[in-house]
Amino acid sequence: MHAKCLMKILNLENITVCYNSLLSGYALKSRVKDVVVLFCEMRGLGVEINGVTMLGLVQPCGIPGNLGLGMCVHGFCVKFGLDMDSSVGNCLLTMYVKSGENDCGRKLFNEMPRKGLITWNAMINGYAQNGLANNVLELYKEMESKGVCPDPLTLVGVLSSCAHLGALSAGNLEGILRVRMLMRERKLKKDPGCSYVEFKGRIHLFFAGDRNHPQINEIYKKLNELENLVKDLDGCKKNDHERREEYLNSMGVHSEKLAVAFALLNTRKETEIIIIKNLRICGDCHLFIKMVSKIVDRQFVVRDATRFHHFKNGFCSCKEYW
Repeated sequence: MHAKCLMKILNLENITVCYNSLLSGYALKSRVKDVVVLFCEMRGLGVEINGVTMLGLVQPCGIPGNLGLGMCVHGFCVKFGLDMDSSVGNCLLTMYVKSGENDCGRKLFNEMPRKGLITWNAMINGYAQNGLANNVLELYKEMESKGVCPDPLTLVGVLSSCAHLGALSAGNLEGILRVRMLMRERKLKKDPGCSYVEFKGRIHLFFAGDRNHPQINEIYKKLNELENLVKDLDGCKKNDHERREEYLNSMGVHSEKLAVAFALLNTRKETEIIIIKNLRICGDCHLFIKMVSKIVDRQFVVRDATRFHHFKNGFCSCKEYW
């Protein structure tokens, strides 16, 4: 508030700088609504919009759940002729890959006239976070052919993708089991699992076994239909059924399943469904969403605590490694 009062007594010559400073401050605090309101105020007053303005506007759009807003911001960047600015382009690219929109990110990457190391790293690590190991290696080869020297951040993305193409070692499995035993011995608990979906500008949050959503009856009815369809799916392997029964007998309804059912009830068939989860997706839910993607012919993107999972036609981009 003090910053806005100060702006009113400054001359017009500095007004864009002042607005940009305030916009950047809001963005750093992830105050998305204030960023949008201030940008609208700038436009209403005819204040000059420049690359620094758009950087402040794009930054909070990288927060999961703000993709719709980010795409609108991209449209404004194009309108003002700032989408090809290197810094703005890199920020938009990062926003897309953080939201699991690799195709949009790659399209922007291909269109950028100047690609610095930051641009290459954003795309490579975006692919790596989304479990697209082959894309990482192909892009890294292209990067080398262009004479761009990698840095440690590049190599992190490449090496994690090489590991992704391999298998989980026995040592890692033993480590995971040891950590879980220590948690039980010390009576430590994980954060409660939750998942959310953005729909019509609102965040719809679900917890495991949730019963608080206004559409909860329809959601559970839809989920029950999906569970029955999954069990009846032709070609489902016997061991997959056994795994599912084991999980279903020992767990409540996980939050991502509720988010899936909600999204299917409320979105158009051609819409890609994006779900954000705070914990690592479990094997049961992973298998469930794979099968549902085939049954309903929809694409799902799930961002869990470790990576993006792209589900399509019964397959996941992680190739069962996460």
